[in-house]
Amino acid sequence: MLDRLDKWFEGHGYYFVRYADDFQIYAKSEAKAKKIMDKTTAFIEKRLKLVVNQEKSAIGKIDGRSFLGFKLASKPEKADIRITKAAVKSFKDKVRKKTKRNRGKSIFWVISDLNRLIRGWCQYFGIADVTSVWKRLDAWIRRRLRCYRIKQRKRKYSIMTFVKGRGVSKQAAWNYALSDDGWWRRAYHPTVHKALSNRWFKRAGLLSLVEIRSRVKTRFETAVCDIARTVV
Repeated sequence: MLDRLDKWFEGHGYYFVRYADDFQIYAKSEAKAKKIMDKTTAFIEKRLKLVVNQEKSAIGKIDGRSFLGFKLASKPEKADIRITKAAVKSFKDKVRKKTKRNRGKSIFWVISDLNRLIRGWCQYFGIADVTSVWKRLDAWIRRRLRCYRIKQRKRKYSIMTFVKGRGVSKQAAWNYALSDDGWWRRAYHPTVHKALSNRWFKRAGLLSLVEIRSRVKTRFETAVCDIARTVV
């Protein structure tokens, strides 16, 4: 039934995006947005015989609106596509769950498990203009994995032999193993960065959000707008 709504939007030349019964329409001014809202509400209720949820319907600047984990940041010439903080938090929560030490899995198994999450999340959000976010998340995921691997060693002697076996000098390995820092702080230490370098993770098969995003070919034009409305 909502296919009729899509055709009606297209027939009026509206810029819109819809998923199921959730959609946004973009206009160049607040006055035009109000007219579109009134016409759309009338069409939905009178022609489609559906009820519009007035509590979730609103007019506002695009900077304050989100849609399916995305948001738009307005600029003079265009609107950049961003990822909401809630979507990033949800992703990080999933990564935390997969990198808990009590899983009892090898780091290679964990990397394989993470790759499915990384690939799917990046393919979904790959159209977003947030290179800095991809880089920060890549670094954060590697730190989670370093923390996971070091915590698996548990005892100081075991930690020392592990990092020493990964090319760290014996003295530096002992200094690291005897540190009183917490696990998360240890995962940021140069010693473990040398033992489990970025290159090591790449050889181990860990996918990079930055690299996947660069291969995402999907592109679309974003309407120049500053007013958004959502109807559920």
